[in-house]
Amino acid sequence: MGREWDRRFGQPLAGHTVVQAGKRVTKESEKLRVGFVSTTFRHHANCQFLLPLLEALDRNVLEVFAYHDGSHTDSVTRRCEAATDGFRSIHGMPESKAVQTIRNDRIDVLFDINSHFDDARMRLFASRAAPVQVHYLGGTGPTGLANMDWRLADDLNEPPGEGEPGSGTERIFRLAGGIHSFRPLCATAAPSALPWMSNGFVTFGSLNALTKMEDPVLRLWGRCLAKVPGSRLKLVKQAFRHEANRIDFSQRCADLGIDTARLDLEAPDNRTFDDLSVYHGIDIALDTFPYNGITTTCEALWMGVPVVTLEGDRFVAREASGIVTRCGHSEWVARTEDDYLETVSQLCS
Repeated sequence: MGREWDRRFGQPLAGHTVVQAGKRVTKESEKLRVGFVSTTFRHHANCQFLLPLLEALDRNVLEVFAYHDGSHTDSVTRRCEAATDGFRSIHGMPESKAVQTIRNDRIDVLFDINSHFDDARMRLFASRAAPVQVHYLGGTGPTGLANMDWRLADDLNEPPGEGEPGSGTERIFRLAGGIHSFRPLCATAAPSALPWMSNGFVTFGSLNALTKMEDPVLRLWGRCLAKVPGSRLKLVKQAFRHEANRIDFSQRCADLGIDTARLDLEAPDNRTFDDLSVYHGIDIALDTFPYNGITTTCEALWMGVPVVTLEGDRFVAREASGIVTRCGHSEWVARTEDDYLETVSQLCS
């Protein structure tokens, strides 16, 4: 999809670029200027990773700029602005003017945060707004843009030999310590004792998107329930505010052979959702596959809840396994569905 977008829309723009790829704009004696383009400099899952990064960048060697392409601003937007040397709103700005704004800031390295998601402005990168352009964080793999030079990954979610020239567009720059710098945007509740100690039964849980809960995922979760007597499965999603959605989802699970009497389909409470105390009601977090949870995995681990994940054969299917492994619990990473079930059983024993 990304390559097709580049063929139709990106390459015509690339032919009119005036910035030389790879050539630094600033002088060697000056600080390197880096910029970040995102629609999500606000209270959004992306900022749980992006804001800690902005705040940690070394201002002795870097000048940091942010280009906000979103219509909404909030307290998190202001925190992002405070963490940068220059914060520009480019929302609604014509492409040519937005590109010129970035060039006027003499950006050396420009980071794309959204890829093709969330109404991203990929034309800015197709137009070569900066000499070095890097994709990071949002997205599911290569952007497909000929003018995107690099993509950040690590040796766990994209092992050496994968994602190299020939299998994608941009080159892979692997960070030795992993690519995620996570911190919740709000003050969180303290981790609590696992609920099975007071309940007398194990509660599995997931806050992943319903679109990630495909039939193979639900079948495996049903096997987890069958494997652990008395266990329950708690799923917390906004959609479950509506009874019709709960009924439809329960019927889908029943059609897959899952005991729906052991399902707890809940809508999030705003307070417990923001401070993550929703995890006080979960003993073991179950990850989705092949599209892993990233934010949900980090949140669960932050709250002291183990995460069982199934490692796949591509970037989006290895995100959670990389996070869990870097937290020192590679034993929670399964390679097969049977291995997933056995890992759950071991945690419950």
